[in-house]
Amino acid sequence: MLEREPLPTITTSDLSRNPGRVLRRIERGERLVVCRKGKPLATLQPLDGFVFQPFEGTAHDVFGWPIGGIEEEAGKLSDLQRQLLLHGYRQWRIWPARVMDRAEWSLCIGALEEMRVRGLVTKTECGNELTGRGLALREALLRMERNA
Repeated sequence: MLEREPLPTITTSDLSRNPGRVLRRIERGERLVVCRKGKPLATLQPLDGFVFQPFEGTAHDVFGWPIGGIEEEAGKLSDLQRQLLLHGYRQWRIWPARVMDRAEWSLCIGALEEMRVRGLVTKTECGNELTGRGLALREALLRMERNA
């Protein structure tokens, strides 16, 4: 898997203190990730024909990867992220302990964090829950595995 540089980030404080400067950066074509307390919250980017539809379109995710079809999205997952989606899932939640014999805990945390940034999981008081996008990708992985 090719490594991409993450998009530039700004804090919510940057956004509230000087929104004009942030908007000028966006007008110049920059895509920015807004973070609160170090956690990605939203993306800001120019509206140059960008319409987000899960797994379709010509947009880019927060790591700069083009958002393509579901097969391309599945190809961006690490082996650990695939294992988490396929075998670490129960009742809308990801259970890292189900794949712990295959990876170190810190690697699971890193994989989950990247999945949160990509919009596949969201952290709740009940744990890491799959989003609709994550569920769709999981179903596609299951189909691909059955057809292989």
